[in-house]
Amino acid sequence: MASRNSAYARKVEEEVRKYFRNAASGSAFEFETVISGGMAGVTFRFLERPGAGGTMTRARAAAAAATPPRRHVGKRLFGGLDVLRREMGWLEQLRWSAHIVNLGVLESDPWVGQPYMVLEFLPYGTLDGFLQEMRRRDQYIPNRVFWSFFLCLARACAAMAYPPVEPNWAVTNDLRLETPLQGIKPQALAHRDMHTKNSYVMLGDFDATRAEHQFVPMIKLIDFDQARILTNPEEVDEDDVEKYDYVQNLQDYRSPEADRNPGIGHNILAVGRVMANALKPGDRLMQLDECRDAAQDANIRPDLDEDLRLLVARCLAAEPLNRPALGELVAACHAAVYTKDSAFYAEEKEGHFETDGYLLLIMQRYLHDADTTQLAGASGAS
Repeated sequence: MASRNSAYARKVEEEVRKYFRNAASGSAFEFETVISGGMAGVTFRFLERPGAGGTMTRARAAAAAATPPRRHVGKRLFGGLDVLRREMGWLEQLRWSAHIVNLGVLESDPWVGQPYMVLEFLPYGTLDGFLQEMRRRDQYIPNRVFWSFFLCLARACAAMAYPPVEPNWAVTNDLRLETPLQGIKPQALAHRDMHTKNSYVMLGDFDATRAEHQFVPMIKLIDFDQARILTNPEEVDEDDVEKYDYVQNLQDYRSPEADRNPGIGHNILAVGRVMANALKPGDRLMQLDECRDAAQDANIRPDLDEDLRLLVARCLAAEPLNRPALGELVAACHAAVYTKDSAFYAEEKEGHFETDGYLLLIMQRYLHDADTTQLAGASGAS
């Protein structure tokens, strides 16, 4: 596995700088930093100055000087053009999804025919980076923040199952575009690499017009190089069902509409793992059995909303039919975000941490004011 400072990452940096120097185009490019490296490739951050490249006239120079630079993330894929086309194909299909990273657009492409792709720059780094900073500072993460993250992940799962065919809801004001749709057969697309570390779950922008992102930034999924349509049912470990599902009585919550779609089931299990690792962030990702232990441990965040704890536990069920149906998951998280406000938690022991003011404070201090640009972007690690 390549690291951010590996020989391969340095080689990619040299290669990128060469392409930028040789770009005979209408834009000028500036390499900023390698973000990360891994099994899939190396990602880096760069600036594009539209109109500042190629032969310059006085008028073009003036126009270029008046145009602010654009920050992008580039990804150099190890697997060549086939891997590039596959990942770009999924992102193109999901381009109207608010909770999936967008492909970037350059005024001129310095990598024509090469295994590079351009992604939007996401300003606040990784979910894990935020969680670790809060942990390091011994700061309380409110239930309302966890509910918002949960809803983002549920909406991303809905987008993968029901790819929107119109502009995303943030533009059209239409929440149905990342919600399970009646009468439409969902596809079984599984992300297969969803977790809090190595940038697979990124923090995007705020949206003051919606409770979902008024105080908490949007989560976006990235890195679809491992994504696949799953055709075979998930293998069920009956010992795990007995030791976990039955102990938690998860079968009692089984929905009559429980998903038999292997892609949806896989993604919901992954969401459970992301949420468990968010509730108990550490120096490494917890394995599945550790996530299940954490979900059952009332000493981990004893003040945690019991509805949230149960929903995480259900997502981690060994039997896919004991996991919440996709529509149920989206609806439950949506209801919590829009009804469990500061007034709802006011009588709780830690209710003073659930106020709008506290949410604004931690986001200002640990996102807006933090140095997130060094790591913000997309990862090529696995």
